[in-house]
Amino acid sequence: MGYYYDDGDAFNFYLAIWGGDHCHVGIYTPEEEAQNLQATAGAEKGENTESDTILLASHRALEKILELSKPAFEGKSEGLAMDMGSAYGGCARALSQEYGCKVVCVELSKRENEINLQRNIELKMQDKIIIPGELSFLDTQQEAGVFDCCVSEDSILHAGKARPAVVAEAARILRKGGLFVFSDIMQKDCVDTSTLKDVYDRIGLEDMGSPAKYIEWASQAGRL
Repeated sequence: MGYYYDDGDAFNFYLAIWGGDHCHVGIYTPEEEAQNLQATAGAEKGENTESDTILLASHRALEKILELSKPAFEGKSEGLAMDMGSAYGGCARALSQEYGCKVVCVELSKRENEINLQRNIELKMQDKIIIPGELSFLDTQQEAGVFDCCVSEDSILHAGKARPAVVAEAARILRKGGLFVFSDIMQKDCVDTSTLKDVYDRIGLEDMGSPAKYIEWASQAGRL
């Protein structure tokens, strides 16, 4: 997927809409979802729309990731984390700022890695945020059993049929008792997949993961 996010149109779109720190859907309230529907209708009529709710939803998702990650770093002066699909490094920096940990960023997009590095230098965080180069979360090339926490924001769906291997790789690099904290764009366990054909075509996938599937894959990886 690195080539997709390096493409000019896609790169500029995500950079402009998400502000150059994050690149995920976020968590919306029912009221915000209703407003977004109204905004879409307004856009079709040529009216102006607001994008502030995107940044708010993005921040809300980040806060949830940080909250769930906290136990992994308790009692540690400097923990070690991995961000799978790190994009611009916003989650990695927030994790490091919140818990004082080092974070290894795993990202296939060269252009997003470049922005990540630029942000880290600006914030004098280049010693805390490690960018080994363009890497896949299917093969992170990191040592096994040493990471306290592995996070990922809406990235694993891009692995397609290899999603179980992503979960297995997270399990491999985590220490005993380490946490895998992630969000992903999923389908319901009981959904009629024929109704999602347009969605699959849009994102170039045959299916998406589901809560039950991720639980199954974590169990197969020995983490449940």
